[in-house]
Amino acid sequence: MIKERLSLKMDIFFSFIFDINTHPIDTIINTFDLIASNENLVKYNCPLNRLNIELGNIDKDFEDELNTIFLNIQKKILILLDTASKNNLITPTNNDSLSEFIITSTWGALSLSYNNSSKDRFINNISHIKHYLNSLKNQLDHSV
Repeated sequence: MIKERLSLKMDIFFSFIFDINTHPIDTIINTFDLIASNENLVKYNCPLNRLNIELGNIDKDFEDELNTIFLNIQKKILILLDTASKNNLITPTNNDSLSEFIITSTWGALSLSYNNSSKDRFINNISHIKHYLNSLKNQLDHSV
C-alpha cells in the first residue's frame, strides 16, 4: 500500500517539478501554492506524516518505507536549492538543513487538527517559508 499508493500520492502532492525557465526557488514556492489548492490535503493532513506519527515506530519495514518517501521529497527540494546555489541564484546557505526545515515545516502546517485546518491557515503558515526563500534571492540581487 505504501509503495503502490502512498508514494505515488506524495509524488503528486510534493511534485517540485523543475522547469529550466523557472527559478528553482519559484519552483518550491509554486509547489506550496499547488499544495494550498489541494483541499483534501490541507483539510485532512498529509497522509505520509499521519502514518509516520501514528504507525512509524510500530514496524521497522513500515518505518523504512515511510522514511524513504520523506527522503525523496527532501531530495527534490535539496536538488532545487543546490541548483540555485551552483548557479549563484541565491545567497549561500546550508541546503541540507534548509531542505529538511522546508519539508518538516510544511508537514507541521499540514498537521493541524481537522477543526483548525484551512487553506487560509496553511497559506499563512507557509508564507514565512516563502518569504525566507524569496529573501535568499533578494539578498543576492542587492549584493550585486
